Amino acid sequence: MPNGQKPSYNHHYVPQVYLHNFTAISGRLCGLNLRTSTPFALARPKDVAAYTDFHNDPDWEPINQLESDLGKRYEGPAGHLLRSVLSKTRLTAAGLHGRPGITRQEHWQLAQFAALQLIRTPKMRDQMEARASRYRTPKVSLTNKELAKGAHLRIIRSHMEAGFSWFGGAIARHRLVLLVAPRGSVFWTSDAPVAVTENIGGTLSLKDPALKSDRLELYLPLSSDVTAMFVGPHFQRPHTCYRLTPDEVAHHNELTRRNAYHYLYGAEPF
Repeated sequence: MPNGQKPSYNHHYVPQVYLHNFTAISGRLCGLNLRTSTPFALARPKDVAAYTDFHNDPDWEPINQLESDLGKRYEGPAGHLLRSVLSKTRLTAAGLHGRPGITRQEHWQLAQFAALQLIRTPKMRDQMEARASRYRTPKVSLTNKELAKGAHLRIIRSHMEAGFSWFGGAIARHRLVLLVAPRGSVFWTSDAPVAVTENIGGTLSLKDPALKSDRLELYLPLSSDVTAMFVGPHFQRPHTCYRLTPDEVAHHNELTRRNAYHYLYGAEPF
């Protein structure tokens, strides 16, 4: 490496600890590149949903401080959170526990995790780059890509310093329902794993619904067999854990596909 050149690192915008919940027995992921309609298999979680130096901020010292903070404060604890929620949900689905018994803290932490995954995606950064191309002035020396990255990193940091309470609080005000896939069916996830929808006349819309909407249905697949749903008061079913039919799982996977940016991931070939 030349003198003065800093090493590059793969920064995950979807955490590895989360992606591991969608691997096959081999520990590898199957996937689908939506831009080229090309399936792939045997991918390691550490090799997907990541870009080189995605969280590096040249205005901070050290330059990778944001990546370090995200790992310590959110991605590390997310592993314990997901294991706890999945264990409780699976016991309930197996008839060994009356209800999942998700604590208020777990409810809040899951909403925080959903908020983090909403704002840290390449989809959001590319949207900011498109806006930069419309509004930049000739005197600005930075490229549109550099402007978008700087703005995106500032947004992530400001949300993190607020404990993701802005989006997280809006999500956490809703009821949490856990959906379980039947044997033989699996949930997918994607490079934009949180699908925010609004239920209008029984039809789900992805057209930027407000997080505080009483018609909100926010979906976050947690593993191949469990999806979390934060839902408004229009959802009248009384329980907090439901086993879906294969057709219902297929419906949720189609929603994941529609919300994905470039890639789908799952335990089975696409």
